[in-house]
Amino acid sequence: MLSPPRRPTMANNKPNPSKDAGSSPARPKRRGLTARGKGASAYRERIMPRMLIGRNSEIHRLRIFPVVLAILATIPLLVGAFFLWANQNPTENLSDMKVAVVNNDRPAEKDGQPVNVGPEIIQNVKANPTFDWQFPSEPEARKGLEDGKYFATVVIPQDFSSSVASIGTENPHQAVLNFDYNDANGKSASVLLKAAAERLHSTINESITNTASTKVFSSLNEIHEGMGKAADGSGQLANGAKTANSGATQLDNGASKLLNGSSQLKGGAGTLTSKLGEAHAGAKKLDDGSAQLQAGAQQLTDKLGLAHEKSTELVSGAQQVADGNAKLAQGNAQLAAGLDEMKGKLAAIEGIPGINQLPQVRQLLDGVNQANSAAHQLADGAQKASDGSRRVADGSTQISGALQQFQDGSQTIASKLGEAHAGAGQLSNGLSQLQGGASRLEDGATTLNNGQKDLKNGTTQLAGGTGKLSEGAGTLHDSLASSQDRVPAFTTQMVAHNADTMAGPSELNESWVHKVSSMGESLAPFLAGFGIFLGGLFVWQVVRPLPRRNLAASVSSLRLAIRTTTPALLISVLQVALLVGISWLTLDIRPQNLLAWTALMLLGGFGFLIFQQALIIWFGEGKGQLLGIVALVVQLASAGGLHPIETSPKFFQILHPFMPFSWLTEGMRQAGVGELNAQFWNSALVLAFVAVLTMVFLVWGVSRKRVYTMSTLHPAVV
Repeated sequence: MLSPPRRPTMANNKPNPSKDAGSSPARPKRRGLTARGKGASAYRERIMPRMLIGRNSEIHRLRIFPVVLAILATIPLLVGAFFLWANQNPTENLSDMKVAVVNNDRPAEKDGQPVNVGPEIIQNVKANPTFDWQFPSEPEARKGLEDGKYFATVVIPQDFSSSVASIGTENPHQAVLNFDYNDANGKSASVLLKAAAERLHSTINESITNTASTKVFSSLNEIHEGMGKAADGSGQLANGAKTANSGATQLDNGASKLLNGSSQLKGGAGTLTSKLGEAHAGAKKLDDGSAQLQAGAQQLTDKLGLAHEKSTELVSGAQQVADGNAKLAQGNAQLAAGLDEMKGKLAAIEGIPGINQLPQVRQLLDGVNQANSAAHQLADGAQKASDGSRRVADGSTQISGALQQFQDGSQTIASKLGEAHAGAGQLSNGLSQLQGGASRLEDGATTLNNGQKDLKNGTTQLAGGTGKLSEGAGTLHDSLASSQDRVPAFTTQMVAHNADTMAGPSELNESWVHKVSSMGESLAPFLAGFGIFLGGLFVWQVVRPLPRRNLAASVSSLRLAIRTTTPALLISVLQVALLVGISWLTLDIRPQNLLAWTALMLLGGFGFLIFQQALIIWFGEGKGQLLGIVALVVQLASAGGLHPIETSPKFFQILHPFMPFSWLTEGMRQAGVGELNAQFWNSALVLAFVAVLTMVFLVWGVSRKRVYTMSTLHPAVV
């Protein structure tokens, strides 16, 4: 390499008249191609204007090839406009996408009502022709999904209706709707179908929720009516509790009286037991006395029979009076003794209360008294027997008759006394049993008295409890009445309206500060910018970034850079004009701020053209174009043109603010559908700064190219 490197100089081909032929050539100048004298002036007059305005420029050269120029002008249109056309509204033709729907659902039953959701879903799908719905069998649907015939399959399982019917039961479970996709048919198709699946799922959920809500609000009506009935019942309960409280108070008072009566009963039962003991003892004595009386009566009867026999003998023979008087005296003595004894026993009988009321006893007593009197008279008569046998005979006759009657009466008395003895035994046994019963009665009266005390305590508590029950029932009535007022009563229309509202409790009220009319309009900043940048790459395939002959121009590197860049910039203007015009007329891409939108596109395109030119000048044609492609790819990936940059990997988020294409896309968005706000002007300033910076980079490269080295000389110097 020559050292130090210098800019090449060209010697004047004409001989210098002031020097002889053997003189050495003129010393080269450091800048440009200059010559002395008339040659230099002629060069400046002939060469420089042509270099600046056209004959030797790239524009003049391209005019020879108008087809090439036309191709260069339409490259952004082919790229940007065609992509915009293809992606203008990808959701318009969803009805051409085939989706298989398979209904395997089986009807279920709930509360006696059939539940059959599968046919409702099919009906809903048919009423919404978003896609080309097909209804094959499940095997056909599966095969079609794998073969690409269907973009997705919707399978309603067998237990879908039963799962819906389980809502509100003890064991509810979710109903599952199966959506199957095949990303081999394209991920974007799955994304579109997934959005439609979510809408269908939301519609089904709304329908199920509407049905459940209708039941809930209908149940609220039943609750309202039930609470009204409960309030009425609690009112009746309160009134009944008041009545019960009054009755419980009266019952408490009655229990007090009953307690007093049971205490008296207890005392009376004790007295009764004591008296019955005494009565039993008396009955025992009566039994013993009646037995003795019966024995005495029997003896009396026997004696009277004997006396009767004797009196008969007395009557039979007066002649035996003497003998009879002796016997009679003896019999009278015995009779008197027996009657005295009998009279003593009868006296004991007379001491028994009520015994005199018995006619037989009275008759017996009278007979005994008469017999006693007759016996004494007989004794007296026996004394006076000697006074008159006639009177004895008469008296004997009377005595015989009286003894006969007395014997009969005594026999009757003996018989009745036997019955009395038996009755006295029964009376004694009965009184014994009665005494045992009275003892048990006393025990029962004691138990009753204790129970009455418990009853009294219970009735007191009952009175207090019924009072609290009355208060609680009143409170319950008031609470139920108040609760009934808080539970609304719904008409049929209100139930339906509330069910619809609960199925969709919130409504999405969407509004846009700025809204695009189509997906193409949203993608236009990215795709149009991509087309302009790509067009810039192709421009430098045709236009020479720095023609070699321009290096010899006697102008500054800045002016030379501007001159070499101008043809490409003019082509870029033509590209932008065609892209904007065709998009406006055919694709309905109509930015709100067309002038700002176009100007920003030109500014971004100019910056990338200059940057690409500088890369080629710095690194050579092959490497420079490759670096330009790499730079374009990196900018496309980090621009966030297809989706928000926040969804990209962190690496591209870091690159995003440093990429000119990011600012171009954002600025064109604001000019296209927004307004010329600070964001737009920031983008414009950044792009202008990038254009100036790349121009400096270009000028530096041009200046560097104008310095020749041994490696840049051609043909190579060996």
